[in-house]
Amino acid sequence: MIRYEIYDPRRQFDLTNLFLNEVGLRRTIGINSSGLSRDLPFGSSTYNFAIAATDENGSGVTSYIPVSIEVTDTNNRGPIPTVRLHSNQ
Repeated sequence: MIRYEIYDPRRQFDLTNLFLNEVGLRRTIGINSSGLSRDLPFGSSTYNFAIAATDENGSGVTSYIPVSIEVTDTNNRGPIPTVRLHSNQ
């Protein structure tokens, strides 16, 4: 049995919104409804990571395939801040 996982050795991004779908022999990458942020400092326009495939149910030899996801801005509006700064003056 082969074990698959999302792998980011540099821990560059928060990839908790990504998950792997496994149906039979087919594997796809899913993205939770909250999505991937494109806006800095917490996001990026491109997410680079890898899928690791390890045989013997995760205890054997591992191979990696690079994955790159490009996030586009479809609404063309800037982000709306959720925290307001107040001055005491």
